[in-house]
Amino acid sequence: MSKFKFKMESVLNLKERIAEQKEQEFGKAMQALAKEKTILENYYTDRKNAISQLKSEMESSNLKPIDFQILSNYIESTKVKIVNQEKLIKKAEQFVEFKRRELVEATKEKKMMEKLKENEFEEYIDETKKKEQKTVDEIVSFRFKPIITVVNI
Repeated sequence: MSKFKFKMESVLNLKERIAEQKEQEFGKAMQALAKEKTILENYYTDRKNAISQLKSEMESSNLKPIDFQILSNYIESTKVKIVNQEKLIKKAEQFVEFKRRELVEATKEKKMMEKLKENEFEEYIDETKKKEQKTVDEIVSFRFKPIITVVNI
């Protein structure tokens, strides 16, 4: 019996490598998105702390006009940073979605090739069984053929 060999094994291997690559790219995109979200959280925290500092200094009446101006400018610049960071997060989310779709497509193609290989293997098994059965049938029919003897009398 010959060993099973999938004719498109090289294509299957390529599809597997592509799927792995797309999975890594998706993971990197997710990490980048998480990093951008962390930056945004830090901006929110900085802004909240600056507002708290401004309020506490205003309540204590120790706030000099220059300090008020500095804190106000910082709060405003942090607000601008937050808006810009939210835009970056939107782009990062779109990129993650793009990479997710690429991963899904690559996975579908890989699974399609795996299914094709599985089907061809099942056909190979069926053919092998048929050949074995044919061989067994031939042996049995040869063994139990009636012996015809010609007797001259």
